[in-house]
Amino acid sequence: MLDVFRSLKTLLKTSRIQIDNNVFKLHYSITVILLLAFCIIITTKQYVGDPIDCLRSDAIPQSVINTYCWIHTTYTMPKSYYKKVGVEVPYPG
Repeated sequence: MLDVFRSLKTLLKTSRIQIDNNVFKLHYSITVILLLAFCIIITTKQYVGDPIDCLRSDAIPQSVINTYCWIHTTYTMPKSYYKKVGVEVPYPG
């Protein structure tokens, strides 16, 4: 029974064609390594260190404001600096 499978294997044998050389192999392997390394560096900045730093007043602790900015994707509007807090805007900027 095994002899039948071995004979079929020789019929299905294909020749291997190689269309790239060592320079191309080195190029695409180094490119993949560099792209993965840069992706890791960029994503670790999000979780390690200080990924976001919001502008704040001294009345509220910086950790609270940074957490709020991280969750709610806030941004600063310079024209809102001069509006009355609590009436025209909830927070300056």
